Amino acid sequence: MIEWILPKLAIGNYIRIIDYKSSIKNMNLNEVLAGLQLQLLTYLDATCKKEDVLPAGVFYFNLIDPILNGNSQMDEEQIKQELRKQFRMQGLILADSQIVKKMDTTLINGNSNIVTAYLNKEGEVSQKANTLNHKQFENLQHYMDTIIKQISKEILNGNIAIEPYYHMQGKKTPCEYCSYQSICQFNQTTKNSYRYIPNLSKEAILEKINEKTKNDQ
Repeated sequence: MIEWILPKLAIGNYIRIIDYKSSIKNMNLNEVLAGLQLQLLTYLDATCKKEDVLPAGVFYFNLIDPILNGNSQMDEEQIKQELRKQFRMQGLILADSQIVKKMDTTLINGNSNIVTAYLNKEGEVSQKANTLNHKQFENLQHYMDTIIKQISKEILNGNIAIEPYYHMQGKKTPCEYCSYQSICQFNQTTKNSYRYIPNLSKEAILEKINEKTKNDQ
């Protein structure tokens, strides 16, 4: 886990958080909303407050050696380009062309080989599933505070209810790989139930977080 302060821009200092992973991973806002994928955003929020900086993004960097789908006609430069694409960082990025160009200094327009960002012919950031504006990042930071306090309170109150999650996207649950089912004895047909994680759009999730922020103020 590292944190890197980006060079100062006219509008302030920015930071990005990078997590090096031995597996392919991306930021899932549905899991963030459910209180599962909080690590990078918590680090981002804490660092922004301590260092008085603004969020530029949170990313996962894949350390797995990629296998390229190439051909004998590819030259050395084309192979390097394909390798860069395989190592492109996944996550959430601020929808600001200055920030994107600070992360990928060779980018003029089109897709970046460093981060999952796209600049159109006018040099503006394309609105994709992984782009957030300043207010949306601010709301996410506020949500981190709220959800962490809620989790802490439940721990202190001794809440150990058997409520594994069930991800509607992909129909997955950690129970499939758990070695302690004989101890847990989770049984949905009797007294237990899953915490269902819906497959909402980015817009729907951010609206829920925005409403939560308004209600907490």
